[in-house]
Amino acid sequence: MKKYALYLLLLAAVSACIYPYDVELDSDPAKTVVVDGEIVVGGTSRINLSYMVPLNAGATGRRANGMAHIEGEDGTVYKPNSSAMTSSLVIPMDAAPAGQRYRAVITVDGETYSSDWLDPVAPPVIRNVSFSAGDYLVTVSVDMDPGEAGSGYIGITSEECWEFHSDFYPESFIMPDTWNYYIPMSPYPFYWCWRYNNNDGLVLVNYSGLAEGSSIIGYPVQVFPRTDSRNHRKYSILVKARTLSKEAYDYIHHMDEQSNSGSNLFTPDPGQMTGNLHCESNHELQVMGMLYASQVTTKRAFLSSIYSIRVPEDDAMLVHVAPEMYPAYYYEKGYRPIKTVTIENKADVGWGPERCINCILAGGTQEEPSFWRMDPNYESAENGGL
Repeated sequence: MKKYALYLLLLAAVSACIYPYDVELDSDPAKTVVVDGEIVVGGTSRINLSYMVPLNAGATGRRANGMAHIEGEDGTVYKPNSSAMTSSLVIPMDAAPAGQRYRAVITVDGETYSSDWLDPVAPPVIRNVSFSAGDYLVTVSVDMDPGEAGSGYIGITSEECWEFHSDFYPESFIMPDTWNYYIPMSPYPFYWCWRYNNNDGLVLVNYSGLAEGSSIIGYPVQVFPRTDSRNHRKYSILVKARTLSKEAYDYIHHMDEQSNSGSNLFTPDPGQMTGNLHCESNHELQVMGMLYASQVTTKRAFLSSIYSIRVPEDDAMLVHVAPEMYPAYYYEKGYRPIKTVTIENKADVGWGPERCINCILAGGTQEEPSFWRMDPNYESAENGGL
């Protein structure tokens, strides 16, 4: 507690010493294209386009719209599903063979850019995905072997899916024509849903200091609270690992440091890191960023709700609507009756936003994932009950 109080005092002292500083910037600077992404052999490649712009430019000023395709040394061209100009390009390469090099060709603002020819090396071997929990957090960890093409560096992404319930199980509904309350059907059909989350940012693993032949044991790739909705019923994670070159690792690690530390006037320019792209149509035009090529290996794991810490329904979230009040007003605002609440021996009906009782409106779907039954402990989901 003393350490926390000291931190607040130091923060206040530092804040008191900050003065406005006007940076002189060109009103219309030349935009430098920045490219980053991954060529995935046997999977889905992604290329992101942006501009390097002044500090005072907004997010829309950073996005660059363009087109791209990927070429194989055998002459095969892989294109996006859509021909629309965009800042984030998705290119299917499920049928792309290993054993040859690939490069990306990109068009932005009438200029053509290309990457070096890249050799996607074999991925590491994921031996196990495990779960553990402390007092407050659940940690997802992986055990891996570097594989024959081990470089000392690995990048991990993941896809999450979990079954969750809405914040409240409703006790009453209302008829908007008569404004009379009634008991909802049982089981209530919008209590349970599935939710997805893709973690595309690479978790970097540097094992270059390990002895040859050593394995990587218990490397954490995801953490979430025990009170999180991931623990409501069942959770699944698909871990995706690829081998990185030292150059790709260094570049991504450098950019992560810039993002996490917060850019400022004294932050090293991303252009100080050597990339692997150049402008074909104008050799004097600068382009920044890096593409890397990979083969990706995956492993899926499931977790039941054994680590769940149940969070009680929070009645403080609800608006108390007495019988003499106008329910039509709250109904038109998107509120719905949820449960009876009592204050000072007076019973009212607590209302809340409809998303509080409808898991679809809370960002879920009721279509069971195709992989859900891969769980050896699979049990058919029943949309109802608490």
